[in-house]
Formats: sequence, C-alpha cells, structure tokens
Amino acid sequence: MPFHKTRVSRKRAIACVFTINLLALLGCPDPGDIIQDQQPLFVYLTWQGDTSTTMMVNFQTKDSFSLPFVQYRHIPDNGDPPEDFTRIDDGLGLQLNQHEDKRWVHSVEITGLQAGQRYEFRAGLDTGLPSRDYLFRTISDEPDAAIRFINGGDMDLEDTGTDIDDDHTKQLMSQAIKDDPHFALLGGDLVYEGGSEELEEKWDNWFLTWQEIMVTSEDCLVPMVLAVGDHEMDSDDPYDDGPEGVEFFLDFFTQRRVNQKLTYFTQTFGPNLVVYVLDSGNAYSHAEQVQWLQEEMTNHADFPNQFAAYHHPLYPSAKDFDNEWAELGRELWGPVFDEFGLDTAFEHDAHTLKQTFRMRGEIVDPTGTLYLGDGAFGRKTREPDEHEYLEFAEEVKHYWSVSVNELGATYTGVDRKGRVIHQYP
Repeated sequence: MPFHKTRVSRKRAIACVFTINLLALLGCPDPGDIIQDQQPLFVYLTWQGDTSTTMMVNFQTKDSFSLPFVQYRHIPDNGDPPEDFTRIDDGLGLQLNQHEDKRWVHSVEITGLQAGQRYEFRAGLDTGLPSRDYLFRTISDEPDAAIRFINGGDMDLEDTGTDIDDDHTKQLMSQAIKDDPHFALLGGDLVYEGGSEELEEKWDNWFLTWQEIMVTSEDCLVPMVLAVGDHEMDSDDPYDDGPEGVEFFLDFFTQRRVNQKLTYFTQTFGPNLVVYVLDSGNAYSHAEQVQWLQEEMTNHADFPNQFAAYHHPLYPSAKDFDNEWAELGRELWGPVFDEFGLDTAFEHDAHTLKQTFRMRGEIVDPTGTLYLGDGAFGRKTREPDEHEYLEFAEEVKHYWSVSVNELGATYTGVDRKGRVIHQYP
C-alpha cells in the first residue's frame, strides 16, 4: 500500500498548479474536475499523540496531485478575537488501491496545542479546494476536570439518504451527541462487512453520517478512539493475515504511525483516565498482546481510572461462555486485568446491553473488573442468555454515556429514544 510523507514547499505547490494547467493545454481532464476531485469528501478526527496537546485531522479525496495541509487557530473561550491561522504542510497521503475509485486518505497531526481549548481548522490539498471550517476541543489536563465520552459498537446504518426516523444508528448518534462527549470510544463492526468493494458506499455513508451528526453544542467534531472488530476484517480467518487483514480499517483511521500497523495501543485522557485499546483476535492474537499489556498497565498504574476496550467479550451476554474468543480473553487477559486492577472493560459483539458483577478470576468479587457491553449501536439485537456473572442484561439498541473524574466513573445505558435503560453505580 503506497504512502509518502514530505513537506509541501511553495516551489512544489507552484509546480503542481503548473502541471494541472499543462494537462489542460494537452487536452487532458478539465482542471476544474481535477480540483474538485481533490476537495475533501469527509473530515474526521483521531489521535496518535497526547489528547490534551495534539489532534490528528483525517480527510479523504478522490485524487491527489499534492500533499495535505491543515490551517488552524485557537478560539478563546473568553470571547477574545481568535489568533491568525497557522499552517501545517507536513502530513501523509495514502492511496487506497483496493478501493474502487482509488481514493486517498490524508492525515495531518497538529501538535503544541493548549489543553482543554477550542480550535478552528480547515484541511485540504494545495491543488484542490479546502474543506469548510470545523472546530475541535482538546482534552483538559486539570485534575478536577470531568471527562465525558460515549461508547458503542456494532453499528448498522441504512442505505444512503435514509431518513433518521427509519435508521436506528442515526437515532442513537443523535441522542449520544446531546451528551456533548469529548470523544467516542468505538468497539468495532462499524460497517458490515469489512473492506468488501460492494460496501464502499456503506463506508462513505458512515463517514458522512458521523461528520453531520457527531458535532457538539459548541460545534466541535467528536474525535474517535477505535478498536477493531471482526467485520473490519477482509477475510474470515482471524489474525492469519495479520494487519493486512484489516487494511481498510488501518488506512481509514490513523491512530498510530502508519508503518506500525497496530490495532492495539494505550490512550490517556488528562491525569485521571487511561484506556487500553485491544485487538480481541482479529489482526493480532490475544497472546501477542499480553506482555505489552502488562508493561503498559505497569507504566500507567498511577491513573485512577483504568479502562480497556475491545470487540469480543470475555463475559458474553448472548453467546456461548466457552466460545474461543471468550476463553482466550479470560485465560490470557483476565489475569492481567486482575493483577493490575482494571476498573472497567468495554465489550461488544453480542448485540445486547449488559453489565456484569465485578469479576476477578471468573468469580464475583467487589474488587474485580466491571464488564460493560455488548455492542448494539444500531445493529439487530439478540436475547441475552442467563449467566451468573450478569447483574443486568436487556435486548435493546443503545450506547453507553460515561463520565469520569478523579473519584471514579458513572455509566449510563441510553436507548435510541433517549431513555435511560440502566445506570451504574
């Protein structure tokens, strides 16, 4: 999969414009069409660095004759005039050769930001039209600041153009954004099935819907932190293909350096929250992540709220307790969670709303880990099974609204009508 990284100089930009004009003189495609094909289709946010001081701006174009840029400026909360725009010409352009229209995904990281502040930005290519202006807010680094996020997975948007009254995923997004989340923790299976060419339209619909709905009351785009699911895979063979088996997912969402191709990583949010994003047997096996997880939990032991997120549940609500993924998770990850005191694990895949008792060593223990789930952010639900470890389970499409501070966290399960289905504690 080709990608390139370099700085866009004024000389290079002039050369690109000259090339477009020359193509026109030679009877090649209309320069207007070339420029239009380089206008961003979708703009969305992720992180690969510090959530208080950086932001990764991602956007897609149909073509690319130059490298990406972002212009951004600080918008003071006190009403003072905004600063002048700063320009970043250092980013990545990655062509999706497996995509029918051979489109490009671009990512530009903004660094050196102030914590808990709002920024305006636009993105584009030198030889194309820029995006409209968007806003984002960085995560606060104040010890007493509350962090709000939403969690869900297993989405199922209807066809492009479907009215919100007939689309349960859109309804859930429309409820979730009312919480003004600082970010979204998504647990995989965003689009069914994986990278299949016939579903490229569904991916486009997903990005468009996110861009249109997931905008807070202060007009900020909601950044995403994503775990990979089995429906992001290009094949049915778990981790046999390694990261190449989830190529679409890695190409779309820049969460770590492109050449790392990792689907598991640690992300912190201020001084009170750390999230270990894991791959539950899709591109990487459970076993491959054990030592890394031990080291990461050791290095982040001072964070008062310790969370994990992954797709296949250790304690499933509507699948066999002894299924392969659950057994591997409990055998290999469960002891690490217990040893280092993981507070909460966000699980998905089973398409129910569930909350376990706190579990340690597969036994109910008030000092153990809370397991929440189980997907159903619009996808067809399943009837929960009866398990002794389940304190609450219901067949309902939902998302989790989570508020975190230095004293702990609260969790609220909300359905597509905005009704509170369950709260913990």
